[in-house]
Amino acid sequence: CRVAVIDDWKALATTPQQRLKNFNLTQINIMRGMLTHWYMLQKFRSYFYEGNFADTLNLTNDMLNLLEMQAFELGFIAIGVFEDGIENWKKLEYLKLENTEGK
Repeated sequence: CRVAVIDDWKALATTPQQRLKNFNLTQINIMRGMLTHWYMLQKFRSYFYEGNFADTLNLTNDMLNLLEMQAFELGFIAIGVFEDGIENWKKLEYLKLENTEGK
């Protein structure tokens, strides 16, 4: 997958509670998996969070090894940790972070 746009989690067939209970998955876990394992990802956008700002997305070194990343946009999701490693995104042309501070 080269492009991931996740704007409407409400459109999924399962609720957040069903995904957590049946699959042990949360939106943060899904995003963490995408950013850790989809090495060829070039564009990523997520602008909706189905939880609350008590849950945070930690952008760790293993998530920042996306050497093909060109555009990254994240909004309305609390970022807890933003480790060094974004300098690996040598092809990055667009970066936007909006309302990412936790409470």
